[in-house]
Amino acid sequence: MGDRGGGERGSVAVCGSCPFCLTGRGNQCENWGALGNTTAGTMAEYVVVPAKIWCGFRRR
Repeated sequence: MGDRGGGERGSVAVCGSCPFCLTGRGNQCENWGALGNTTAGTMAEYVVVPAKIWCGFRRR
């Protein structure tokens, strides 16, 4: 919490359990989500990102 980072795959989250996801066609996911599309926008100072698409940045 509070770490800097971003979301992978253009911040699109697929469910991983529908027939499309199970056959490797996540682009046709029945339950997909995208930051700024199906959730609150990403122009905020802080954004909640689903853990399964989280990519943290290294601390220097």
